[in-house]
Amino acid sequence: MLGEYSSYYGFKTEEMELRVVCLLTLLGVLFVEPGFGQRGDIDINEWLKDKVEFIKKLEEKLKEVEGRQNDFDALETKLNATVDEVTRQKAEMDKLKKENEGLQTRLNATEEEVDKLKQNSAKGGPQIAFSASLANFGEIYKGPCTDKALIFKRVFSNTGNGYDPNTGIFTAPLDGGDKVYMELWDNGRVFDNMNGHTTFSGFLVFPA
Repeated sequence: MLGEYSSYYGFKTEEMELRVVCLLTLLGVLFVEPGFGQRGDIDINEWLKDKVEFIKKLEEKLKEVEGRQNDFDALETKLNATVDEVTRQKAEMDKLKKENEGLQTRLNATEEEVDKLKQNSAKGGPQIAFSASLANFGEIYKGPCTDKALIFKRVFSNTGNGYDPNTGIFTAPLDGGDKVYMELWDNGRVFDNMNGHTTFSGFLVFPA
């Protein structure tokens, strides 16, 4: 990259030198040396012709250098755009790296928790599960619901005897004070029959 910039500034210097040469040449045409008019028309015409050809060559060289300068300007623009893109991608990579570190920490914590639950399950922890529906016979319509508790009367299973069909309350036979409940919309309505359209089932995975 430093070599490219050195070449770039080298061409700028070459362009300035050519401009100076052109200027000096034009001055030389205007301010001819003493005795110039005594050489004759042929010498003057030849001399002017040579100077014109020389100036044309200088102009062609100058255009060539300017074209190369434009190429280097375009290259410099692309280089700056590439640097900006690399900087943006690096910032994105740093962001993703931090996010990955956070996810890895959470994954490690989850794996530790799962291992603990599996170890507890292997020790023979209590099995807790129940399933019950609203109607234990016929058809039942509830609503608009104003009851504090909606009692599911028909019990399909009650492993661990944690569910009480008389109160509609499930109590896990474990230490702790966690409370699990489900709410219905105010003034909502529910329907159930022996097909069990309104059924609630719950089970405790890896009880601690």
